[in-house]
Amino acid sequence: MSRRVIVLGVVGSAVALAAIAALGPRPRSGDARPGPARSPPVRVVETPPLPDDRVARALALAERATGLVIDLDGRPVAGARVVARLPDGTASATTSDAKGRFAVAVPGSESFTGVAVEATAADGRRGTRLGFLRGRAGDFPVVVGERRTLRVRVVDPRGTPVEGARVMAGMHGTGWGGDLAAAESARDGTATLDLLRVPSGTCVVGAEHADVGRGESQVPADAADGTDVEVRLDRPPVPSSPPRADVDVDIAGVVLEAGRPLAGATVSAAGPRPLPEVVTDAEGRFRFRGRGAPPNSILVRRAHGVTTWASLERGTRIDLEPLTELVGRVLDDDGAGVPGVTVTDMAQHTVTAADGGFRLWSSYADADLLFRATGFLGVNQGVGAREPVVTLQRGGAVAGYVLAEDGTGLDGVRWRVEGEPPDPKFVTRYGGSFRGPLSGGPWTLVFEADGYASVTVPGVEPDSVVPTFRMRRLPPR
Repeated sequence: MSRRVIVLGVVGSAVALAAIAALGPRPRSGDARPGPARSPPVRVVETPPLPDDRVARALALAERATGLVIDLDGRPVAGARVVARLPDGTASATTSDAKGRFAVAVPGSESFTGVAVEATAADGRRGTRLGFLRGRAGDFPVVVGERRTLRVRVVDPRGTPVEGARVMAGMHGTGWGGDLAAAESARDGTATLDLLRVPSGTCVVGAEHADVGRGESQVPADAADGTDVEVRLDRPPVPSSPPRADVDVDIAGVVLEAGRPLAGATVSAAGPRPLPEVVTDAEGRFRFRGRGAPPNSILVRRAHGVTTWASLERGTRIDLEPLTELVGRVLDDDGAGVPGVTVTDMAQHTVTAADGGFRLWSSYADADLLFRATGFLGVNQGVGAREPVVTLQRGGAVAGYVLAEDGTGLDGVRWRVEGEPPDPKFVTRYGGSFRGPLSGGPWTLVFEADGYASVTVPGVEPDSVVPTFRMRRLPPR
């Protein structure tokens, strides 16, 4: 079995979380103030904990959020209560296993956008990750630790309190990732934010109002619980596009498949206020008529539930590739079928059955399929054969941070599996972070850097986070 380690690029958690926050609506001073919000009824679905690797693999379905619960030092947290909450109040819960792993159902959701995954350790430490996305265990750790409250006051350039401002705080610390909190300022300009309390962390509180402006303040890393923070909106607001007025829409077109009219396909207009969907006639023709926003693209849903996006910029004659039925089987390196493997051509997806078999209808000729499952390394493979057999190698993600003695991230540290030759591509970057797939194990990882004493970390397994450590600088010769 190969022990090869491949390094992948890393995107900082704080950047990703900030981008998610930016997607939220910006309040406007002219908006009507809503009355007291009603809490939606909460329906909690219990997901059984992970008892063994086979169940962990089977839980790698599209409707599951998988990950790790870790503490601020990168150590796994066993027995943590993990809850995934949807915006409508629906929730699912489970418990992290002995290695901190979890797989929690996300009921009734086709997208993971807007899902908040919360974790609470047995000793009360809590952590939250917003905008959770599906992925292998270890891809998206939820960090638990002590928390603190910040009392934020938003004012305009004259010092007058600003009501209805969007207030966001982003916390980032080397060795554990990021945390995010958001709220809206009240009539007196105040808002309360709850964040992880992290030594040597960087916390920035920002606020924005569509009519008043925007601003930010940095909070000291050692700020106590209940610290008061003032944010002055002394920069111009970000201009927003005016809402598009509805107009009379009359768009006609034709949908073809391999040059022949496609009858019975459902066509819907893509846009912020879509028009009612229509069905193509015997000659493949469709027509949108009504009042709304003129679409610049459409979605065509045809046989077997295959949906294809098509742009209208080149006209309303849409010629689609014919559908191809792809049938195959996914095996592990012992020759047994692997259930729960996600198979996708990046447009359509399916999940392997109990015997590892799959069936996928694709609109791409000579498609390369991506195979992903918890506990295995991902594989990209073409499907030239009628019934391809794909073999997945056991493995998963391994990640962590390497720090210098002063607590800053240490870039350029070479890391490898003990016994493997060094490879210049396997280095820490982006503030001392590293991440990549690891097969087999447990292995001992070796970390080396010029001018520093090398460090070995034994017992590292796939789908894990290496505890954060510091490298000691050697005295000059």
